[in-house]
Amino acid sequence: MAAFLLFAAATSSAIASVLLKLAARLDINATAAGMSGLWALMTASTGVRLGAVIAYGVGFVFYAMALKRVALSTAYPVMVGITIVALLVYGAMAGESITMKGIAGSALVVVGVALIYL
Repeated sequence: MAAFLLFAAATSSAIASVLLKLAARLDINATAAGMSGLWALMTASTGVRLGAVIAYGVGFVFYAMALKRVALSTAYPVMVGITIVALLVYGAMAGESITMKGIAGSALVVVGVALIYL
């Protein structure tokens, strides 16, 4: 159960990060379309940013539930490690440049998390 809760918290955090990235793209597109400043921020990406806040909130609830079952020194690295891997996969799927350095760093995080959790 604790592993599921940590996975859900990490997934929620990754989703929130992706939504914030998408909101930034909407802001750029709104500015390019002639909208400027605060108005562009308020209209183009408000719903996406709200989705990110909700995802962070859901992740917070899952993480709080996980902390009842797992030590903080284990829970946090596991959650962050899962989030890093999820965002690396998203980046690859979204066409972002993935370097060998990034892959190696993520692999080291996974090994470190495995050592902590197992």
